[in-house]
Amino acid sequence: MGVHLVTGYAGKEHITSADDGAFNAGIAGSGKYVLQTGSMFEAEVVSNNKIKIKDGDLINQGRHIRIAPDNQEECTIDNGLQSVKRNDLIIIRYSKNIETDVETAQVMVLKGVSGATAVDPTYTSGDILGGAVTDDFPLYRVKLDGLNITAVEKMFATLVPLSGRPNIYYGTSAPDNSVGKDGDVYMKIIS
Repeated sequence: MGVHLVTGYAGKEHITSADDGAFNAGIAGSGKYVLQTGSMFEAEVVSNNKIKIKDGDLINQGRHIRIAPDNQEECTIDNGLQSVKRNDLIIIRYSKNIETDVETAQVMVLKGVSGATAVDPTYTSGDILGGAVTDDFPLYRVKLDGLNITAVEKMFATLVPLSGRPNIYYGTSAPDNSVGKDGDVYMKIIS
């Protein structure tokens, strides 16, 4: 099928997650961004084995994923080992079942390898817009030194909403309202 009118009435269900994902990616960008809503996935260390991820919304290559307001996800961090370091990653994994086309998202902890120096565990980078069935969105790096969590480092970018972006005005008048020469264009950015 060629042209597809997404927001038109078709007499049947015809809008797919790929349609919405492409639209979101076109507006927000095709990357991975946390939106400025809710608690923006704030991490709260409860103990050396528990971290809470609070509510928020994100866009992962066009897919909108959220933890609803007043909800949270609890992440279990495996015990550290004395005298060694480890990095774990808290991620949100996008998955698509290739047999049913059902798409899901879940918060997961990827456990790193303990050693003299901490190294991040490997995570999956897939191209959802290109048809990948798995992609990980890293939220936090959890640093362990011995038995203790020593830091929880944010790994995501936050997308500034359109209302927070500066307005750009342009025209053929200079900023002092004098008329410029033919072909001159002036811009004024108002934040």
